[in-house]
Amino acid sequence: MSLQEGKSPKRASTLEPKIIIALYDVIFPIAVILAGWQPQLLLPMFYMWFAQMTGVLLGYHRFFSHRGFDTSRPFAVFIALLGAISGQGGPLFWAAHHRHHHKHCEKPGDPHSPYEYQKEPDVKTFYGFLYAQGLYLWNNGMEDLELVKPYIQDWMRFPELVFLDAHAPLLFFTLGGAIGYLCGFTTMAYVWCGATCLSWNCVQLVNSVVHMAGERRYVVKVSPDCQSGNIWWLWPFMLGANWHNNHHAFPNCAREGFEWYEIDVLYYVLRVWQALGLVWNVRQPKYKDMQLRDDYKPGTYTSLSESICAGLGPLKPNTEPLAPKVNSPRKVKM
Repeated sequence: MSLQEGKSPKRASTLEPKIIIALYDVIFPIAVILAGWQPQLLLPMFYMWFAQMTGVLLGYHRFFSHRGFDTSRPFAVFIALLGAISGQGGPLFWAAHHRHHHKHCEKPGDPHSPYEYQKEPDVKTFYGFLYAQGLYLWNNGMEDLELVKPYIQDWMRFPELVFLDAHAPLLFFTLGGAIGYLCGFTTMAYVWCGATCLSWNCVQLVNSVVHMAGERRYVVKVSPDCQSGNIWWLWPFMLGANWHNNHHAFPNCAREGFEWYEIDVLYYVLRVWQALGLVWNVRQPKYKDMQLRDDYKPGTYTSLSESICAGLGPLKPNTEPLAPKVNSPRKVKM
């Protein structure tokens, strides 16, 4: 059984995703407000935010979803734990969800495309932004686990990862409880609640803003309808995931900033891991395979204001194929 393009997949219970949205976007910010202004906790909160972002966007995304580098089984467990403390689920289900997105990008079946409602002329662009920023979970929940398993068969043979995937929410809430018990409510509010709220919304920018705006340089051969873009000034919030057109064009590449001036903080972290011998076979872009879009002009951007402001009309993605479809990137053994 597998997900098929154009069909509504069976959904798991929508209660848990609603709880997640309520916690991360409402309750956690309220907790920070109740804790009051605590400047001494800003640095610990930043450390936790950076760890969570590294776990999700480097671990869950570049490793578990796209296998952009190789590592040992013990370090793969460490990467999975780093992602689990973000509160964004387990590594395998996250990877399955993301691989499905790449296969159906901006088409029926894409779980969080901002173009989901463009068929309804009365729905403005701002709702598309909110939908991709997390409202898709509130509306639809997540795909049933049994339906997305075919996307992660390469990982299902590792029992330690399957175990961590099943218990990731428990690990996340145990961490929060431990911080609250040992350090008190105020520290928990900043270091756990505040950091999680920030990392959650920074990661969701990958689904929303950089699929609505930015420089679209390369042809995305696997999914020609993909509207991913590069937005240079988002790098402090996305740590390199802002080079999203680069990523969709070459998803199995370990780096997303291809040029020297494209800041990719998570790739710099990866290079440190490589220097320490923790990872290897770090996959680089194949420049000979790069194909510029026919409509690409250096320095030309899709305006962000045109993409997310209400009242400008529904989104109109370019549905004309940019290149022939090719098979999904090959799987690489760990």
